[in-house]
Amino acid sequence: MTDDPTQPTCPNCRLPMSLPADRQTGEIACPVCTMALYFVRLSEAADSEPFLIRQGQISVAEWREICRCVEQDDSVSAVEAVMLLEEYLDR
Repeated sequence: MTDDPTQPTCPNCRLPMSLPADRQTGEIACPVCTMALYFVRLSEAADSEPFLIRQGQISVAEWREICRCVEQDDSVSAVEAVMLLEEYLDR
């Protein structure tokens, strides 16, 4: 395991996950346990801590809204994305 915050771990098996460096949002699967996950980075910065969300824990509509907010890349949309992620984390 790693203490590197830019390399998150699978929430199921704790395997360190490698995420595509060229995208802020996307879908991946753990290569060990095959859990389907969404990932999101709120910033394009290399040190931006990514979030991993289990598919099924949020609706597809919520996921699309998070992606829309991140892709718009303005301060209002960034706040919306953070609020949606905090709502997910509070569940």
